[in-house]
Amino acid sequence: MFKRIAAVALALGVNVQVEATERMYGVLSSGYADVEFGELSEQQPHYQFAMGHQFLSQWYLEFGYQSLVDGLDSQSGMKADALYLAMLGKAGSPWGELYYKLGVMNADVLTAQGSLPDGTCRQGGEPGTLANTCHYDEGIAAALVGVGFDFQLSMNSMVRLEFSHARGQQDFKANVVTVGLRYNFN
Repeated sequence: MFKRIAAVALALGVNVQVEATERMYGVLSSGYADVEFGELSEQQPHYQFAMGHQFLSQWYLEFGYQSLVDGLDSQSGMKADALYLAMLGKAGSPWGELYYKLGVMNADVLTAQGSLPDGTCRQGGEPGTLANTCHYDEGIAAALVGVGFDFQLSMNSMVRLEFSHARGQQDFKANVVTVGLRYNFN
């Protein structure tokens, strides 16, 4: 009796796993990011990875990580990383899928910049260890919009081209252009 119950439970567990990954995909991409925060601006190469799930025939839910810029040194610059959650609406074609992306982002921004003439810091920054420098380390909520196209290469692989824009608290702005590979796990 125990063996039958275990066999049925195992069969159901495998079936649930197969159905859960049937409509999932992963994306690994890189490109170029232009990020502004207050008076600072950085333009650098960028990379991101994401996991998505198709929950309806034309809708995806995607969760991802982005390394936006990494130009921070002890006296100036900015480093920004972000996690995002987005819904993607798609339209299919013989060559692939056109999609738009709407979501929310939590960006972790670290900056170092010179202080104001009176020695105070902008945007709630804190005085740095070096004279006349201010540091800012904060999580920022932002809205995310984007548009892209997934070119079909084979049954499970696609090349992704995407442009996205994020805008958030304290004048945070990010424009990102990426090219990457999407792999469907089905």
